[in-house]
Formats: sequence, C-alpha cells, structure tokens
Amino acid sequence: MQMQSHNIWSPIKFDERWNSVKTEKFDIIYPSWEKRRVELQKNEEQYKRFMDQLKRKQAIDTGIIERINSPNSPMRDGVVYNYCPPEAA
Repeated sequence: MQMQSHNIWSPIKFDERWNSVKTEKFDIIYPSWEKRRVELQKNEEQYKRFMDQLKRKQAIDTGIIERINSPNSPMRDGVVYNYCPPEAA
C-alpha cells in the first residue's frame, strides 16, 4: 500500500514591509541556535527527540491540547515537565 502525502498549510507570502523588520535581538542569539543545529545534525536520534519535545511544547503553549492550557493548571505543569523536561531546553 502506498502512503499518500497531504499538505496541511500553504507557504507564507511576505510583502516589502518584512525588509524593514528589526532583527537585533535574534542576531544576538543566532550563534547559540546555529551551534545547537549543527550538534543536532550530527545525531539523528537526538534531533528526533528534540523535535518531538519542541512539537509537544508548542502544542501545549498554543492551546492545541485542550483543557489544560491554564497557567495555574497542575495538569499543564505535569505535561510540560514530562514532555519537555528542563534538560531539553
């Protein structure tokens, strides 16, 4: 059986205003991001784990996982800790 691929999003089209966006804060942290990217490229399993943790954290932070996105929710804290432990940050 052949698997089918479906796109669930479309590329973003930027207008000229994006050329004037200030990036100084990103420029400061870029070297650490680049270093981490290079490290992850060397180890496929570590990269996969990192991406899984990042996806879960984003799902939680954006409310995709419903009914636990309250800042005071002990359930939310447990999910964040279990899926995105401090050492993953």
